[in-house]
Amino acid sequence: MKRTARRQFLKQSSLATLIAASRLTTSEAFSQNQTAALPSQYRGPLADFDSNDREFDSLQFCLSSYEQVKPSMSFSANNEASARAWQARVRSKLVELLGGFPSHRVALRPRVFEKKDMGSYTREKIIFQSRENLSVFGYLLLPKNRSRALPGVVCLPGHGRGVDDVVGISEKGEQREGKSGYEKDFAVQVVENGCAAFAIEQLAFGCRRDEAARKKGASTSSCQPAAGAALLFGQTMIAWRVWDVMRSIDYLSTREEIDPRRIATMGISGGGTVSFF
Repeated sequence: MKRTARRQFLKQSSLATLIAASRLTTSEAFSQNQTAALPSQYRGPLADFDSNDREFDSLQFCLSSYEQVKPSMSFSANNEASARAWQARVRSKLVELLGGFPSHRVALRPRVFEKKDMGSYTREKIIFQSRENLSVFGYLLLPKNRSRALPGVVCLPGHGRGVDDVVGISEKGEQREGKSGYEKDFAVQVVENGCAAFAIEQLAFGCRRDEAARKKGASTSSCQPAAGAALLFGQTMIAWRVWDVMRSIDYLSTREEIDPRRIATMGISGGGTVSFF
């Protein structure tokens, strides 16, 4: 009985192993057939072309073009008079390359339509006219305890939700407790350090976006279509935004709380670029 049972066990085990191996082989064969049936991944029309003596990369083209540039207005002054002459020449050329500014300043027509007590400072909502057909919105933050005209700082947000993100307003419209996000509510930090902060909404951010961008969410800007339009006009988005800052300085100069001789700009990311220019 024991010998018969053992033979039966071995027979059944061998049969089970054979079936399993057969299934495995069938599965592997199926897998191989499936793999063979799949088309190889397409790597583009130049995948098999030896491009050692050709250049197709857009970035490399830009870099090589830059390397060939020989600045015609390099700084070479050796005294104050020649330095100032160089500054005037370069400033004029820079404005030309940016696409220029309006030939005249339209009336600001400023309006303060809200003033809010924020504890150690007040926050005003302000609109003014930057140029024909274009208005600017901003928050003016003023320290409460002041005995003289204060230095002012025009604060420019980077890409994100816009100016709310630099004055501490959350996505729900509430004031944040801590300074979060990559912009760290820096306009609030300015006023906490004793200066007036004028945080303006940059064109194509926040409440100055187009309708298509507003439908996509709070952090979607309309920079790309607007910047493309500017180039078609022979102008640039940088110049448009810089002019808004210049008009912001015009506005701050009308406020008795601000010392017009002590106005600075600061920004982060795209706002830092505009501040630089």
